[in-house]
Amino acid sequence: LKHWNSHFDVKNQIQLMILGRPVIEVSDWSKFNKLEDNYITKFLIKKYNDLEINNFCNQLNGAFSIVILDYKINKIIIITDKLGIYPIYTYGIENFNLFQFSSNFKILQDSISENINIDVTSVAEFLKKGFIYHPNTFYEEIKTLDNGSYYTLDFNQKKILKKKNF
Repeated sequence: LKHWNSHFDVKNQIQLMILGRPVIEVSDWSKFNKLEDNYITKFLIKKYNDLEINNFCNQLNGAFSIVILDYKINKIIIITDKLGIYPIYTYGIENFNLFQFSSNFKILQDSISENINIDVTSVAEFLKKGFIYHPNTFYEEIKTLDNGSYYTLDFNQKKILKKKNF
């Protein structure tokens, strides 16, 4: 549906992308014009601009991962929902210059140029229990972000900051 599509706010220099469905109040849905594209992303950008990041994240609900590219402050913010329904996979989170992320495990795996190692313990867990414990994956170097958190990639300071928001 077009009202969930990514949107770039030219005035504020912010791009917002949604994977999943954050919940918005019924009163906010009443303002929805069915002909308007990007309604949800525009709504969330306005909220992001009006609130401090921790308050913005605490007001989010639903099943989602959100990525905000804030060009004015030179940061990327990745927000995960409370339950981790839409995981974000990462590589090199401890090294700003190597860091990569994706909502698609296979794309991330294919993009890593160096050798990655199979996590034998996680494979054994999967074979025995049918799942792998968070934050592990089939590879030692690929992990999932914590649910109920936001991560800030600060390009000015060349740091990755993590904050639990729920």
